Amino acid sequence: MKKLFSFIIRAIVSGSLIYLLFLQIGKEKLGELPKYAREANFLWLGGAVALFLLSLIWGTIRWGWLLKVQNIPLSFSDLFTLTYIGFFFSNFLPGVVGGDLVKFYYLGKKTGKMSS
Repeated sequence: MKKLFSFIIRAIVSGSLIYLLFLQIGKEKLGELPKYAREANFLWLGGAVALFLLSLIWGTIRWGWLLKVQNIPLSFSDLFTLTYIGFFFSNFLPGVVGGDLVKFYYLGKKTGKMSS
């Protein structure tokens, strides 16, 4: 029941944010999005996506090295998931370390090594 409630709250918040985004863009500019998609240079777009993924993978590898020294072994997929979560929250939380704090919180929950 708690998971269902959490999902409903997240869906409402996400839907509201998307609706506000569309309101901000306006109907005139929103109608131009298909034109922009058709005119996009997919070679440049693909290169940008590849570089973005490479930067996340490199950050995951470096963070894995730091955790390994601290005797906190995690699989690459777990590390990548936590890195991506931290990156996401870094874009929305104020301050420089907001995403890192969220990442450390989830790391502590996953490993059971949370200090008070």
